Amino acid sequence: MSNQLIKTFTQICQIDSPTGEEAKMADFVFNYLKDLGVFVKKDKFGNVYAKVCNNPKIFLSAHLDTVEPGRGIKPKIGKEYITSDGTTILGADNKVAVACILETTREIIFEKNLSSFEIIFTLSEEVGNYGAINFDCNLLSSKIGFCFDSSNPLGTIIAASPFYERFDIKIIGKEAHASLPEEAINVLPFFSQLLKKQKLGKIDKYSLFNIGVIQSGYVRNTIPGEMIIKGEIRSFFEKNLLKIKNKFIKILDNLSKKYHLKIEKDFVRENPGYFHQSKKAKNEIKKIKNIIKKAYLKPTEKQSWGVSDANIFNDKNLLCFNLADATEFSHSKNERIKIENLLKLKDIIKLLITDY
Repeated sequence: MSNQLIKTFTQICQIDSPTGEEAKMADFVFNYLKDLGVFVKKDKFGNVYAKVCNNPKIFLSAHLDTVEPGRGIKPKIGKEYITSDGTTILGADNKVAVACILETTREIIFEKNLSSFEIIFTLSEEVGNYGAINFDCNLLSSKIGFCFDSSNPLGTIIAASPFYERFDIKIIGKEAHASLPEEAINVLPFFSQLLKKQKLGKIDKYSLFNIGVIQSGYVRNTIPGEMIIKGEIRSFFEKNLLKIKNKFIKILDNLSKKYHLKIEKDFVRENPGYFHQSKKAKNEIKKIKNIIKKAYLKPTEKQSWGVSDANIFNDKNLLCFNLADATEFSHSKNERIKIENLLKLKDIIKLLITDY
């Protein structure tokens, strides 16, 4: 079965599926499951849903889209690793999980195993988890699920993922020629004071604040009268995020009055967060750890600053755990997956289905 898994993985890596252009990939998994005799359908957004047998206890999820450069991928199978040819990403994020779910399903049906589970293949995860957001959870019978979308060693359980809010701030002053500073409202003193008052990086153990884009000025002999600031706030606890956000807004408003500037603020909540601290979640983590041990791996819990479809499913009153897929150097041309880990991930998935 291992050769078949490698074949399926390298095959789907060659199906172009950058975000927004996943139709061929969705058709592939749809037809693959249909040919196995599995009940499968697409929802209104284009996500692929499948149900294997009746009374499923769990669902498995993976996303079909990849980042760029992800067209014309040519997988290379080495002794230890599968890589791209170096001109593109590999697409292991998240096609490692897609391939493992497909091949595990095929094995279970081939073995006439009566295990029951559900599958969700989502679209547009990489740009905002839009597939998961638009997925109709009324289709699901199970309330516990698993994503496999974390570039960590196999056995890692993501116990927490942050609430994530991005912001776009436009600071509007007045530009003038460098020789006429008295006629300008320079935005640079404002920004200088902003950096003194607003802490960057880790705000506390569970929260961070970052400014990633600063745009201002056009030519060297003009005093800049406008600035664009783009950044983000992340926290494992919503109350922490809101506290940081409100303090930042207060700083902006106070400085705008001081420097006689106008400010346009746009905050967008990109992702809800989760922290698996409930008694039920902890009990499920114990089960997961036992299953990981059965795969001869060491289970570990980790808080991740990244987000995934698991954030969305948890926000929809499901209990979803994001497990490591062992991909390396994701979102880069150096992306790779160790063949041994690809096979072990399938083992974990199969144990989740049969032993849960």
